[in-house]
Amino acid sequence: MRLRECIGANKAIGFKVQIQFQPLAPRAIDHELIWSLLGLCIVAGVPLWVWLFGPPPLRCSFHDITTYPCLTCGATRSLLALAHLHLWTAFRFNPLCAICWALWALYIPYGLIASFGKLPRLRLTLSNRDWLVLRFLAPLVVIANWAWLIWDKR
Repeated sequence: MRLRECIGANKAIGFKVQIQFQPLAPRAIDHELIWSLLGLCIVAGVPLWVWLFGPPPLRCSFHDITTYPCLTCGATRSLLALAHLHLWTAFRFNPLCAICWALWALYIPYGLIASFGKLPRLRLTLSNRDWLVLRFLAPLVVIANWAWLIWDKR
């Protein structure tokens, strides 16, 4: 599909997403730095925890009681598969978590570079109607992910 056709399809749906690079306002919270450092702490902290104390017992109370997978079932296995660059396996374990892990892995270097380099920040602007649509679609995506986990017998 050509770029012009994509833009036409975007207008037909009615989304008006504006993508901008803006400098960080004075006294504004540096979310890029906060979330990137949190990601680095998790990346460094989890292996350290496992090395010091061993892996935690992975029991899911929801699965034990209902025999159905919980919403995050397979998230850890998905992360481990992504770490080994087994993309399809990671996606199969938990599609939503695999996408979130991959996006966070891309966000960490972006946030650090933008924060320490004092570069403009990526900002998305949506209309109120678009936010309303996203608020409706987000639970549907979570439910679809859960349906996948149940269907795939995870």
